Amino acid sequence: MLGDGTNTFFWFERWFEDVPFCRQFARLFDLATNKLSTVAHICALGCEEGGEAWSWRRRLWVWEDEMIEGCRRLLDGVIEQSDISDRWQCDSDIPGGYTVRGASQVLTTPVSSTLMQWETLSRISRFL
Repeated sequence: MLGDGTNTFFWFERWFEDVPFCRQFARLFDLATNKLSTVAHICALGCEEGGEAWSWRRRLWVWEDEMIEGCRRLLDGVIEQSDISDRWQCDSDIPGGYTVRGASQVLTTPVSSTLMQWETLSRISRFL
């Protein structure tokens, strides 16, 4: 559940729908200079057109600007709950609930990409 957004990474975590923004908007993620920003930080900078949240390594092409519009449309309906902290659960044990065994499997299973490693570590670190 998204609360105040201070503990949720904007690009890496599945805080909106089931796909993280780094996958849903992979091209924008590649160009972003603020990959480790939280949802709260991005919202504070401003997600509207011309907002400071959109920081890129280079000037965007027209088709990339259209991708930003798609992202902004999704964000229009997002409401931060400033009086509630973000809450996370471990996805490794959904049917049986959280177990040490499940967390251990997540931590020791080889993963093929840096993104997968980041997602796994960020989920598990919520419990440490």
